[in-house]
Amino acid sequence: MNHRKKISTLIIVLSAFLFSLSSAQTNSVTRTAIESNAGMQPLTLDQCINLALENNHQAKISNQALKIARTQYRQVMSAYWPRVSASANFIRLDESPHFVYPEETSSYVLSGLLA
Repeated sequence: MNHRKKISTLIIVLSAFLFSLSSAQTNSVTRTAIESNAGMQPLTLDQCINLALENNHQAKISNQALKIARTQYRQVMSAYWPRVSASANFIRLDESPHFVYPEETSSYVLSGLLA
């Protein structure tokens, strides 16, 4: 639960930061758009918001940073759960690996070596 509180706090802080950036840039983009459209109709609020979101590079960077943070969080949480692994080996031999004594054994006696 502690991790969830930290992540939700981080998301709230990032959202507030993005909102303040987008509202500051919305005013400058709106003024620029109205000045460039001197002979045309002024932009609506939705058009201004869309322009601000399209031209706000910091928001795109923050979204990428948020995706990276979520991915890293998932990686950390994956270590929390137990892991299960399995392996198998198979060997096929053309001869038996056990040594078998021959059925017929011979015994040899050496005599005359010792005086």
